[in-house]
Amino acid sequence: MKKSIVCLVVAVVLAGVGKARAVVIDYDTTIDYTINGPVEITEGSNPNPPTTVEIVEPADLQDGISVYDSSIVNIRGGTIHSDEDMGLSTADDSTVNIYDGILTSEVDMEIGGSSTLNIYGGTVEDEVQAADFATVNIYGGYVDDLDGADSSLLNIFGGEVHTPNVSGLSVLNVFGGNIDSLLALDSGRVYLYGIDFNYPYGAIPDASGILTGTLKNGDPINAPFEILFDASIVLAVPEPSTLALLSIGAVGLLGYTLRRRR
Repeated sequence: MKKSIVCLVVAVVLAGVGKARAVVIDYDTTIDYTINGPVEITEGSNPNPPTTVEIVEPADLQDGISVYDSSIVNIRGGTIHSDEDMGLSTADDSTVNIYDGILTSEVDMEIGGSSTLNIYGGTVEDEVQAADFATVNIYGGYVDDLDGADSSLLNIFGGEVHTPNVSGLSVLNVFGGNIDSLLALDSGRVYLYGIDFNYPYGAIPDASGILTGTLKNGDPINAPFEILFDASIVLAVPEPSTLALLSIGAVGLLGYTLRRRR
């Protein structure tokens, strides 16, 4: 009996030894080095919030990153890995901007609270999951999978996005991009803006099929779709407010490109 207890204690201790303590950052800084433990970014004792963190080459974050409060993270290069379930997570009113770099296939992204994720470039090899009242804007780059749940808002203006889908009360607006397929379920809504669709404007009446046409930014779409329960996929004409978002994304990407050239 004593031997069993000793073995159990040793096992627990060894398990704790292998787990790295989180690196908490609550001040403005640039990360261009390797961090082996998980990273947490908060306002904390920062006298002038929000905390702003720049991640640039050759940064190598081994155990993911979590962003809280009103913190701002700009990923301009480097690589982010993770052995945890979520390799990049956001909460509260935080903002993450991805311009370049690689988030590896182990890095699921969980965008929650009222936070915002803007993707202008780079490679996201795994899933982006939006929940709560979060917003995800995709202007470029590569995203393997995009899921919207709860009351989240997803906007795709460009880039390559595999299998975007919505559930709950989430909304997906598609103005451009290379999309493999579309899935809407529960009460999720998908709006596609463009011309020459093979269905008339308005809600698509079929539960499944293939949608073809030209999206607002000129990208062609030829994608299978599926609509389940009370969900809907709607073909619509762009509104001025949503076109303004497209302009904002273009300006942000142009600014980043000019900075890189300098």
